[in-house]
Amino acid sequence: MPNPSNIQTILVSSNKGGLGDAIRERVFLSSLRQAFPNAEITYLTRKKNWHSNSMFDSLVRKPAMIHGKQYKRPLIDKIIIEKSLGRTLKELLFNSCPVKTKYDLIIAMERGLFPPLCVKKIPHTWFVSYSMFWIFSDLKPISKKLNETHILDKYYSIVEAASQKPAPEADFSLPVSSEDLNEAKLLLPDTKKKYIGQVPGAGDKSKSWALEKHIELASKLYDEGYIPVFILGPNETEWFDILQKEVPFAKFPLQETKQESSVFLTAAIGERLSAAVSNDCGTTHILASTEIPLITLFGRTSAEKNIPFSKNAITLSASDFVKGSKNMNDIPVDYVFNQLRN
Repeated sequence: MPNPSNIQTILVSSNKGGLGDAIRERVFLSSLRQAFPNAEITYLTRKKNWHSNSMFDSLVRKPAMIHGKQYKRPLIDKIIIEKSLGRTLKELLFNSCPVKTKYDLIIAMERGLFPPLCVKKIPHTWFVSYSMFWIFSDLKPISKKLNETHILDKYYSIVEAASQKPAPEADFSLPVSSEDLNEAKLLLPDTKKKYIGQVPGAGDKSKSWALEKHIELASKLYDEGYIPVFILGPNETEWFDILQKEVPFAKFPLQETKQESSVFLTAAIGERLSAAVSNDCGTTHILASTEIPLITLFGRTSAEKNIPFSKNAITLSASDFVKGSKNMNDIPVDYVFNQLRN
């Protein structure tokens, strides 16, 4: 079995590219870095994704701060973008391996049959993959938990398999700057009023509760003395004029700020909220890092697998109200409203 102190080089292969993926994979890396504090961690991806975005420099490329402890190395030391790595049977059989460096440990994060096998062609001493019930993996979790459902439990099982020790507790917090905290205070200054966050958008529109339902919810909240705070992403700017007309009492901090919107400003805004309701999207994972009470709405995606990493997370699924439904709009406004008030 490997000794973590002897593992000097780790390759992590992942092809996730969304905002929620960035926040969740950062959580995984915080556990991995604690398990291997001195190892050089390289991230391998088949396409340019979140790891290459300069916005995430403080997350992955500066010396890591985990649970208040400063580490010498960042969460990610190097990034490799290799389009010819392969994902199919044909590419597995006929493509030569484009990565020639040998690694002490390779962790393949992708599921399925061929993607992890294409990664396994890279020279290595130890290989870890949870795909297909760990059939390709040289190492398995010592706890024998091989079929975890929630993504965080899968992350812990991967780190446990790699280190052959219980996985260190991940750090869910985001490194929010004092500048962002001060800006959030200017945007939402009244500490006596109860701000309730609403996230009406999602990268995949099929995962969005109807805007009309958010408008109805905002009106109910305002009537009860709350201040609705709409967090609109770059793909929801067309809703800004509609919402300003329908709910003129609401706040729109990311449209009102003079700063460039970012993950960290959004997290700082989250710190000012009493609670929030969000679709299953990247922003819900940002707000989860603040540990505020957070209701996440699910339709076609699984709440069991994707519940945000927060002790104060509540999930509501369409199927909770209409058996077998995957239609987000089957989640009633009144039920969400009562949950927020509680």
